Amino acid sequence: MMLSVKIPSIEFYLDIGKVLGIIGPENSGKSILLNQISGQSKPVKGQILFFDKKVAKENNSQISYLAEGSILPGFLSVKELLDFHQYFFPDFNKKSALEMLETFKIIPNKRVNQFSMQLQELIKIVLTFSRDTILYLVDNPFKMIEKIHEKEVSKILFSIVNENRSIIITARDIAPLELVCDDFLLLSGGRITFYGDAEDFRMNRKQSMSDFYQESFTR
Repeated sequence: MMLSVKIPSIEFYLDIGKVLGIIGPENSGKSILLNQISGQSKPVKGQILFFDKKVAKENNSQISYLAEGSILPGFLSVKELLDFHQYFFPDFNKKSALEMLETFKIIPNKRVNQFSMQLQELIKIVLTFSRDTILYLVDNPFKMIEKIHEKEVSKILFSIVNENRSIIITARDIAPLELVCDDFLLLSGGRITFYGDAEDFRMNRKQSMSDFYQESFTR
């Protein structure tokens, strides 16, 4: 088992090679949970194990984390930003990053602050997925990006995951992740309201995860 989370009101496991979607409305605890999984903060009770060891900020070089609200240095060009990441992260793949940037038609020689907030969000996504790590944590990436880029981001998710990598991605709306995730975990008020395999759910309930999510949070 790659990841084991056992904290008050939340318990789940993640195998390597899986994509887990954590879905819930604002203030449901998604960002707090990712911070704890990344080792940025510690749960008051319980434990989070990464390959049977407690997660910690200083020893999790195998986790690439994109936190919601993170800010890029606007005075740098995108190319300089890539060089910066290549210097600090030995696992950073600059060639892969340039290919992703080309997909989004982002010019590397332009300064970051010359791009819209939506494109800056895409740059952060590129930086996160250009690292060759085992676990990727991505907090609410679809909040800022435009609908026309959702398909490209989903393609990146598909291309990243293999038998040696996993992704945990959060969102407020389940629709962009419906066909991407293997498992879903629905959060409300810091508690799990559903956790399971999306395909099994569809087969057993004859209902899409999107419809179930809408029913769960509009009652």
